[in-house]
This record gives sequence, structure tokens and C-alpha cells, in this order.
Amino acid sequence: MAKKANEVIQYFENLYASGAIYLWGANGQIITKALCDDLYKKYGNTTYNREYYDKKLIEGTGKIGADCSGSMYPMSGFDTTAQDYYNKCLIKGGINLIDKNKPCLVFKGKTTSSIHHIGFYCGNGYTIEMESSAKNCTKKLLEKGEWNYFGIPSWIDYSITASPVLGVDLSSNQGEVNFKSLKDAGYQFVILRTILKSGKVDTYYNRYLSEAKKYGFKIGVYIFSYDTTEMQAITSAQKVVNLLNGAKYPIFLDLEWATQRALGNTMVQKIAQAFIQTCNQYGYKSYIYCNLDWYKNVITSPIKPYAVWIARYGNKPNVGEKIWQYSSKGRVLGVSGYVDVNECYDMSIFDSVSNDVTPQPTVVTTQPINILGVITASSLRIRQEPNSSSEILGSYKNKEIVSLIGKTSNNWYKTNLGYISGEYVKYLQGQIVNCNKVNVRQLPDKTAISLAVIPAKTTVFIIAGLNDWYNVLLPNNTIGWIKKDYISLQL
Repeated sequence: MAKKANEVIQYFENLYASGAIYLWGANGQIITKALCDDLYKKYGNTTYNREYYDKKLIEGTGKIGADCSGSMYPMSGFDTTAQDYYNKCLIKGGINLIDKNKPCLVFKGKTTSSIHHIGFYCGNGYTIEMESSAKNCTKKLLEKGEWNYFGIPSWIDYSITASPVLGVDLSSNQGEVNFKSLKDAGYQFVILRTILKSGKVDTYYNRYLSEAKKYGFKIGVYIFSYDTTEMQAITSAQKVVNLLNGAKYPIFLDLEWATQRALGNTMVQKIAQAFIQTCNQYGYKSYIYCNLDWYKNVITSPIKPYAVWIARYGNKPNVGEKIWQYSSKGRVLGVSGYVDVNECYDMSIFDSVSNDVTPQPTVVTTQPINILGVITASSLRIRQEPNSSSEILGSYKNKEIVSLIGKTSNNWYKTNLGYISGEYVKYLQGQIVNCNKVNVRQLPDKTAISLAVIPAKTTVFIIAGLNDWYNVLLPNNTIGWIKKDYISLQL
């Protein structure tokens, strides 16, 4: 059965976000020893030998593994070569003929009969591919990929909604809103402001949410970002997630604050990535709202795919946005004053929304993570369960470094000794020192492949330590190893 284009796009975005590992012969499976043993028996040769599969097991245990054509299998439903994927395409041709607004397959090969590599074009200027054993899953601009051909397959369903869907975004500035009148006027979705700069909840949020659910609106939420550091962004994301209390509405990060812009594009990128990744960690979709100026001049390439909601007033040309805020002075039934009005061209953004009118009991879930934390309290109690009334099992000291192996939906962390409150622990960071630049290695070995070279004073998150190496997360989401000699921990 054909997959909807949006479903295929989301699959590849998730594949990239998960840090999928290039594993020869794999078809999008979780990497285990049994899988590596099986693949070696089936495909082992001088290049993909026993050592290759053993190293991939160390690198990717628990992650998704796939080679370039194998990454297609979960969506296409069949296993074949890059050449055969090209042969089966309904429409195909040179890369210069590609429709840049349409997601499709892209291929590499000197001729149409010598195709040797395949990737996926997301329709927004970017491709995602299982590039190689050294580079794993990568995302880059279409023009940077050196692709030769494109193809439209039969297993992608390109049907879309015939006309845009109307919606409004609301805050306490709108005061009382008649949601029945709003629905009768043809508006079908609302995006509600959540947390204010003060940290308090918008005074109309709960009232709006109740009425929107009552009248069957699709719902999203947003927060205006005043964060100036990554840790502040993580905290803001946690506050929104806690407010939603398990209701899976898409979360929009509103980027338009001049003070934040003055920090520079790279810092804005880091703030956005920290916020989005935290939301994703809790199982929430997260996107960016900004105006056209910010989209063109501030939003950098790594976060541009998340900027799906654009404020673009007048007749300025679109930039491929999925939600277009076309006026801040809309007049609609049900709202007494001005209101932001929007058109949505991709309602799958709201697919995870539950419009159930009956409140559901809160269920605390735990998302597996793998990162080091540092205790910020003078003494932090360890609990048997993730709540302050649970049995006390012990305590951690101030500035003690702790392995965080899980994060709960109510902002508690799981350690190997029990649970600790997320209010009193922060992710351990380190700064590059004692050098002008340093290699980030694929494995904790100075002869291993270099994944990146980063300059002094770069800040990284510490995932784990092994002998005289740290496993780190870079600002661009690369995970690799750096000698401890070159990292100063920030306790």
C-alpha cells in the first residue's frame, strides 16, 4: 500500500534525528549482535568483514541500521537495489529536471544503467540518505549531494488536501472568544500561546483549550522564546511539555525576539535545536514559527526544515511554508478585535492531536536517554519512583556527576540508583581546551575516523566516559569521542 508523502518525509526526518547507522545489508532494523551476525553470514566479504560488523555493533547498538537502499524498505515494503528502485520509478530523469517542491527519490550513477546509490529528497531543499559506513545518516542541501537523477516511485501517495485549511493563533490579547462562531465561520485549527516570559501560563490558555476541544478544532500550542542559552531552551521545552500533561499537540517555538537575534545566527540555531530535541525526547512534534525576515536571514540550514509556520504579509512570494500567517489584523466571527489568521497546507502537522473532551488520567512515561548530568542542589534525594512522595533510597552530592538513563514525562531523571527531580540536575557540558582545534573520533581510538574537527572553546554535552575519552554530543548533533585531555568539565 502506498505511503502518504508526508508520512515518508516524517520517516526520513526521524531516521536522521535518531542518528541512524549505515550498516551494510540492513533494512531499517534495530542493531543487535544477532542482526550483525546474520548480516555477516549473508553479505560478508573482504570489505564488509567480521571486523566491520563488530565495529558497527559497538557504534550502533540499539540504533536503527540500514544501507542506502535498505533505508527505503520500511516505506516501500520491498528490498531491492538502488538500480532497481530507479528502474521501478514511474517518472524519472536528470536531476536538473527535479521538481523542488515535490518529495521523491534521488540517485547517483554515471548513467541510468549504472545507478549505485539512492537517497530521499524531502521537497524542502534537503536530502536525507544513508551516505556511507563512515558518515552514516546525513542531511544536506540537494545541491550539495552531487545527485545525478531523480525518480517518482509508485509507493508514495502524493494526494493532498484540495484547498488550504483556515486557522487562527490565540493568546490572552484576544480576550473572550466564541469558538462556536469561529467554527461556523470555517476555521478548523487553533494554535494557543502557553507560557509567558514570567514563566506563568497564559491566563486564557486553559479556557481556550477547553473550548477548542469542545468544538472539535485541531490544536497546536506555541511559546514565544526569550531564551538566550541552550539550557534555558531545554527548561522552556520542559515547561510546555509539563503543561500539555500528555496531550500530544504540536509545539511551535516562536523565534522573533530582537535580543535573541543579537546573539547571532549560530546561537539562535543552538537554542532552537535544544528546544526541539527536548520536545522530541518526550514524544512531541516541534516546529519553528518566524517571520519572513528571520527565515531568510537568521534561520540557519540545520533548523530551516523545522521552520514550517511563516508570517509573510502581503504578496511576498512563499518559501514553501506549511502554515502561512497571512495577516496579524484579521477580522473573524467569534473574535472581537484583531487576530492572526493562517492557512495550513499540511494538516498532518496536527495528526498527533487528540480532541477528546474527557480529560485523561496522567500516565508518567519514561523515555530512554544516555547522557551525563551534574547535581545542582546541595544534596539531592534519590527516590524509588518519579515523585516527591516516593520512598527515599539515598542522595547525591552537589556537583556529583551522574549517568542519566531515562527521563520521565513529569520531569524526573532515572539513574542506576533510582529517580531524581529534573529541577536539580543539568546536562554535563564541557569546553574544548589545551588546543586550537581537536578531532572528534568515531570510536575512542586516536586512529579512528575523524567525524569532525572543532575549535577551542566549543561547548559540548558529555554523554559518557571511557578510560581517557569522553563520548560527546556536538552542537550540530554529531556524536563522537574526544580525548579527556582536551575537555574542561563545566560543573
